[in-house]
Amino acid sequence: MSHRASIAMLVIMVVVRLGSMLAMLKFIAARFGPEGFGAISQIMGVAAIFYTFAGGGLTNGLIKHVSEDSSNASRSEWLSAAGLIAVASSAGLAAIAIALYFFGAEPIFSDQRLAPVFLIIGAIQLLVGIGNISIAYLSGVSDLRRFVYANGAGNILALAILIGLAYIAGIEGAYLGAAALPLVPSLLGIWYVFRFHWPKEFSLDADRSKIKRLLQFFASMLLASIAVPLAQLYMRADLGNSIGWQSVGYWQVVARTSDAYMQVFGVLFINFLLPQLSRERGPERLRMLFKLGAAVLGLFLAGALIYYVFRGPIIRIAFSPEFLPAKGLVAEQILGDFAKIIGLLIVYYFVSIGRIWIQGITEVSQAVLTIGLFLALRPSLGIQAAVLSYSAACFFLMVVMAVLFLAHIGFRHEDTDDLHTLPTRGGK
Repeated sequence: MSHRASIAMLVIMVVVRLGSMLAMLKFIAARFGPEGFGAISQIMGVAAIFYTFAGGGLTNGLIKHVSEDSSNASRSEWLSAAGLIAVASSAGLAAIAIALYFFGAEPIFSDQRLAPVFLIIGAIQLLVGIGNISIAYLSGVSDLRRFVYANGAGNILALAILIGLAYIAGIEGAYLGAAALPLVPSLLGIWYVFRFHWPKEFSLDADRSKIKRLLQFFASMLLASIAVPLAQLYMRADLGNSIGWQSVGYWQVVARTSDAYMQVFGVLFINFLLPQLSRERGPERLRMLFKLGAAVLGLFLAGALIYYVFRGPIIRIAFSPEFLPAKGLVAEQILGDFAKIIGLLIVYYFVSIGRIWIQGITEVSQAVLTIGLFLALRPSLGIQAAVLSYSAACFFLMVVMAVLFLAHIGFRHEDTDDLHTLPTRGGK
């Protein structure tokens, strides 16, 4: 498959995923109103944290090693190692979910009746974990077609199941569907691997060295993936307890819309910007960063302008007229996203030269800053504190990243990938 065809398939997958998510949000908003939308958003946030770590959070590591090792025997060993980690991590996550069933519903959902959500999450942890491993394996062996099918078709089917459950069982059915959204894509991924890629040499006797190498990806993924979602989880719970879930619903309109269009930029960063930067060296890498960065920022600004000008009709169509008060939060959200994108451009530049740790530290810093600012602003600003704290944290980190970047290129005349030496003048 050509590079253009691969990129086109990835774009189509993102569009399908975004369309499914927006259709789901529209359905939930129209059927259950701001209060129900806020509660279901909290369930989706909790479930997303669990499912990020389903399978041990090994997606990037498995893709890297499987794509590097082309022999069936080696790929079988990587799959075996990942499978054992997936089983162990799923058991641990299921235990946490059961504990939260008894002790976590009230502080997280402000409603003990939602406790069964944790049992659903725990019950499907193993399937989602193996599914995550399977989908990553499809990517690693370059079966992009089935990788896209598992994600695209899986999201459409998950949407259909949630809508069906909502019609059959009301909001309780929607709670169930929201808690189990990743299950269908996971099952499709498992089926594709077993049907088309199951290695003949597969053995449960995993190579310990491969297990250790895969686990090295866990720490960086842990920092990068969980910090901001946990911060948002706390903020939703705090707002729900203090000023009600209706306000959470208004905030989640702009937050979920932001998540939707930021996914597009996430795909561009990971699947286009990072590979381009990684292939270049020295001044060429900087020129590539500025060239592609200008294009990304131009795309964002064009979309942001359209979104801001038509924010009222967009919210009315995408959600319902009942959510129009959320349009007062759009400007702050856009400004925060703009700063976030600039910061990510610099982060991925550092990742391209081997400073992988900087991404996790940046995400943790954003979470800590956002929580601190939120706690300071919420008593006086209410729901606006959630968006303003995010925006201010992103702007602060953008400035910090810019200073680090300028210091880096100021200290070095030549860009290198040396992970073990500190930058000195002249690049020596």
